Amino acid sequence: MMIRKVIISFLMLLFLGGTISPVIGINLEKQSTMQTLDGNTLHLGFDKNNEGDLWAFLVDSKGALFPNMVDVFCLNGWQSDHIRTLEGEEATKENLNNNFEWLDSMEDLEDTVLFYFHGHGGVGQFALYNGLMTYSELGEKLDELESECIAVIIDTCYSGSAIEYLSKNGRVVITSANASETSGSCRLTDPLLEGFEELADYIFEGNDDDFVSAEEAFCYAVNTEFWKYRPYSTHGQTPQIEDRYDGELQITNISHRGDQLDQYQSRNSNSINTLWCINDKTWLAQSFKPGVECITRVKLLLSIGYGDPGDMVVSIRKSLEGDDLVALTISQDNFKIWNRLIDIDFEDISVNPWDTYYIVCRAPNGDRDNRYEWLTCEETYSRGSGHITMDEGTSWEILGHDQLNSRFYSDFCFYVFGKNETQKRPPTTPSITAGPKYGIISDEFTYRATFTGEGPVYYNFSWADGTYSGWMGPYNPGESCEAKHEYNIPGFFGIPGTYRIRVMVKDSFDLESDWSSELNLCIMEPVLIFGTVSDVYETEDYFYIKPGTLLYLNSKSPMYFKLTIFTNLCERFPRLVGLPLISIGDIIVSKESVGKLGSQYIFGRFNAMVLNSFNPID
Repeated sequence: MMIRKVIISFLMLLFLGGTISPVIGINLEKQSTMQTLDGNTLHLGFDKNNEGDLWAFLVDSKGALFPNMVDVFCLNGWQSDHIRTLEGEEATKENLNNNFEWLDSMEDLEDTVLFYFHGHGGVGQFALYNGLMTYSELGEKLDELESECIAVIIDTCYSGSAIEYLSKNGRVVITSANASETSGSCRLTDPLLEGFEELADYIFEGNDDDFVSAEEAFCYAVNTEFWKYRPYSTHGQTPQIEDRYDGELQITNISHRGDQLDQYQSRNSNSINTLWCINDKTWLAQSFKPGVECITRVKLLLSIGYGDPGDMVVSIRKSLEGDDLVALTISQDNFKIWNRLIDIDFEDISVNPWDTYYIVCRAPNGDRDNRYEWLTCEETYSRGSGHITMDEGTSWEILGHDQLNSRFYSDFCFYVFGKNETQKRPPTTPSITAGPKYGIISDEFTYRATFTGEGPVYYNFSWADGTYSGWMGPYNPGESCEAKHEYNIPGFFGIPGTYRIRVMVKDSFDLESDWSSELNLCIMEPVLIFGTVSDVYETEDYFYIKPGTLLYLNSKSPMYFKLTIFTNLCERFPRLVGLPLISIGDIIVSKESVGKLGSQYIFGRFNAMVLNSFNPID
């Protein structure tokens, strides 16, 4: 008999209100792996031979279940009569026990079960409509089930306190926060459902096998939400996963869709997200290059920004000023959930692979006070960009924002789906495997990257100073490519700060991969520093200094060269230091510097850099 798998996705969104913080805690025991937002590892090894029934028990003690939750499962492999729900006043302890008895009577060793709960929660317990229930009691209910595969997903205040009571071999336990954090209402449910719907199988290291597992959905959720911040809160929340299931725990089957994700720009947890308005005058567009011969549909992260903007029109164009190749009018009633992905299922259209096309959004009946919004994030999609017009499509410009006097462009969040028989896909994304994180302006920096897809390929490094390595190669898969760069920008000195190094590859058809993840390089400059320090942390090559009060002069200061002689005296006679002092942020100092650093003072010439929001340590 096949081993049936029970997913008790106890999405216990027990919410006490409060705060969110984004540290991802993970404890897993498997063989193949998948990386999460913070570099932790999920272990995979999916068993597709699950032929048992699927059973679900969904509970929300605060009110109605999250919109479209039941639909997500019913459209992707679940039978409606295999799903029980309790909402609001029905979510009593007696009804919970009765439904667990029903669940126990229906499931067996080969079945899969999903259990979900949303309500208030505390340390070691959660709130039903008419009283509290402990996680220990819940664990006893789970122990009564015959199934050997149980996933418990708890999205609740202090939900991490459930792990010790619910985690056992053959289970996956997911919580929205750790044991000491509060949690936003449905903050984890929303991205989990997006993942279960289909997206978790494609991105953030999903394995593209037409099934979405609990592990893939978790990885998707923690990579698409900005967990370090929550409105009206002083901290974030930390989703957790304890994975003791041997393989991937299958939740949804998306093989019926008949198309594949082709091009996309997802929102992600580390990006700058901005909402741009859409109305009768202001239209927005996103360019992209399809890798398929037929576009079937798109998903866009749209919401009503204000008022009643009426119908939304979404179209595909070959040029921004040209006619619609296909268009679909979407009723305002489809935008009930704020900032939710909207599936726009056009009539299929034929396209030329790798030509540029545009997704165009407009609201003909909207105005300044009645508008939609489309979410952007920092540019990571390499084959297009966001565009805006404020005159009903007469003139367009690339969407962007200024940061540190440099022009950075943004992409809207979008997903393009398509199909064909013989599509050529661009290479997979390479990774930077070696290179320094800190250095001095005069240094030469060496970086190494590798690619594990099909080859041969050519590499191109972006040095984040407006220059590139240029295409180098060809290199075979697994063969490292090495590139060197100096930041001696014309002038007496280079520019200190953080440089975000990236790399991409292209194949013999000139199809380009996405840019790799960034590796931050912090470059220091020659400075004069005089003053006190409150703390010093030592590494192999550098000192991290928390300053007291000090004077920090870089090479651009008029006093820099005038104080050179004075510095020589200070190095010999420390008591001569008597300059007016100022406060600055934490600094990093190279051990190769020639100044003097003690436990309470610092003075002399150093190679250093001030650490701030634009120059992070990580």
